[in-house]
Amino acid sequence: MSRSYPIYIISFAPADDLHGVGGFEWVPASTPENKAAAFTTFDRQFDDSRNNGGSHIVRLLNISDPNITADMTQDDITAYLDSNIDRWESTEHALKQFVPLNAGADRVPTGGADEHITHACR
Repeated sequence: MSRSYPIYIISFAPADDLHGVGGFEWVPASTPENKAAAFTTFDRQFDDSRNNGGSHIVRLLNISDPNITADMTQDDITAYLDSNIDRWESTEHALKQFVPLNAGADRVPTGGADEHITHACR
């Protein structure tokens, strides 16, 4: 039996009904270099959202799910993440998150964060 394969997920969900769809990127949480890449990706997505008027809520999550294992293909991991991302985006505790002040109240994550960034974006 394979053991759990921890990963970093950088999610970007629309802050309101005006900003289209969201998405996510992920990297294995296996090396310091991957951790640095995850934080760099968060910073890039944060800058994109801020520069577009607070278009997206951006969260950096560290997920260790028993259904994600090292013997899965990248496509299989991505598909599994895609089917669970809404739950994680809204309820998992984040290492870092950006919730623009113009975000709809129903879209604000409830899981909390180690570091919370706000910016007016108006």
